[in-house]
Amino acid sequence: MAGLPAVASIAAHTVDPQVRNRGTFGGNLCHNDPINNFPPLAVALDATMHATGPDGDREVDAAEFFTGYFSNALDRAEVLTSVTLPALNGREIGYQEIEIGEAAARAVAVVAAGNGTITEARVVLGCLAIPARRQAVEEALAGAATTLDSVAEATSGAGDGIDPLSDPDASSEYRQAMASVVAKRAVMEALGGQHE
Repeated sequence: MAGLPAVASIAAHTVDPQVRNRGTFGGNLCHNDPINNFPPLAVALDATMHATGPDGDREVDAAEFFTGYFSNALDRAEVLTSVTLPALNGREIGYQEIEIGEAAARAVAVVAAGNGTITEARVVLGCLAIPARRQAVEEALAGAATTLDSVAEATSGAGDGIDPLSDPDASSEYRQAMASVVAKRAVMEALGGQHE
């Protein structure tokens, strides 16, 4: 993880010391609890999952790996053996969450910018059955200024079309409303700015 210090930083938000000390990166991904930290990061980074089983080895793109609450694309006889996280190549990672109970809303942004303009962005929401890449938001961010106002406008629709669960920590409506807040903050963090 030396090349991706943000991964270690995100790990610090994982549940409690017992899980942080005994759990694994791959286990967090395979479990795919909606409150897990790493599934949206894997999708935002376009990670590759390496699995092995009786029929041999295969690779699964992170975007195809998560199939629903607590489920993944591994066959019953397969195990996840490793995960490849691409180099950032000048991009930066932003991670933001609203913590009510375990987590009410979460977003990961991977952003490249230069000369005051965003050149590339990937924005993924967590706290859902499947980490949700927000491609309309990414398109709005591409070419936008790196200012808070521009980012806020581009991320304002981050919650459109998502259907989070309601639970004792937060309602579905609240989680949907907070999607644009955590998306904006994650992008601003990736840009090195201060979020509200």
